[in-house]
Amino acid sequence: MRRLKIYKPERNEFIRNLTFGGLFTLGLWASKIIALTLIGFMLLQNHKHTDSEPITTTLQRVSDSTQANLMAIYGCAALLFLLMLRGSRPISRTKISTIISKDALYAKALPGLLTGTLIVFAFTLGNFIGNTADYLGIYSRLDELVFNSATQVLACGLVFIYFLVDEYFFRILLDRFLRRYFNNSITLITSTLLYTAQKMFLFGETFSIELCFTFIAFNILLSTIAKTEHSHLTSTLTIFTITVLLHYILGFPYFSQELPTIFIMRGKSDLPSHAMLSGGVSGPFFGLSLPLLVIFVATTIHFRNVKRLRP
Repeated sequence: MRRLKIYKPERNEFIRNLTFGGLFTLGLWASKIIALTLIGFMLLQNHKHTDSEPITTTLQRVSDSTQANLMAIYGCAALLFLLMLRGSRPISRTKISTIISKDALYAKALPGLLTGTLIVFAFTLGNFIGNTADYLGIYSRLDELVFNSATQVLACGLVFIYFLVDEYFFRILLDRFLRRYFNNSITLITSTLLYTAQKMFLFGETFSIELCFTFIAFNILLSTIAKTEHSHLTSTLTIFTITVLLHYILGFPYFSQELPTIFIMRGKSDLPSHAMLSGGVSGPFFGLSLPLLVIFVATTIHFRNVKRLRP
């Protein structure tokens, strides 16, 4: 049996890559704790002066406010992380141009945007045909349109930055390194375990099998897309498009929270089968239809790529 040899330069590179991911994850977690503290301080101070509601209700508002702004909070942390990387060169050895460049973004944008749009379209159409989702109207009133639009643009920009740094770590620093020494199956299993563990740590306040399954499905899709297109920017734009269309355009709940959106759509939860498929009031990440659709798309991309590479 041939021994796997990873020489010292490669070991040092692997340690640097894991350090990058570890510091990034801890930075995101710290930003959540800081935001939770600040929001809690402001709401509790207001409760102290008004005493208009029970303290338990105020604490629930703190949790809901933090959860509703979590993606924007993580986006701010990711932006700060990028600025720190640039300021710490040459110690960091990571150029911003390796994470994102205008030419690479233009070249790899279309496949990611199309894939994300098709997934959301199929998900929405399937829920309408299956009668597991409802359209409830338009979210913004005319006098709130300008403010909500500005809020959406800012939030979407921060969401993109978060996904950009996250996908750079998983697809370039982790997946690409692992493929030098292991086959695609072991690489995918390893990255899926780490991806799911990180996302449950950052987003899962309580353990949920449905949420865990969704994160597994998304890592399979994103890893497959990045491998096929040879770029983490394509996978970044895929998950970015899905998130923006689902939560900031169509208005599906985000972890039971409402985000600034254009339309309002809700998964039905009047029957157990409806809630199981659509995610109900918790959102699509807690249903089965979205992750199953994502796995189907990932499988289709994989076999299409295999067929294309056959002589």
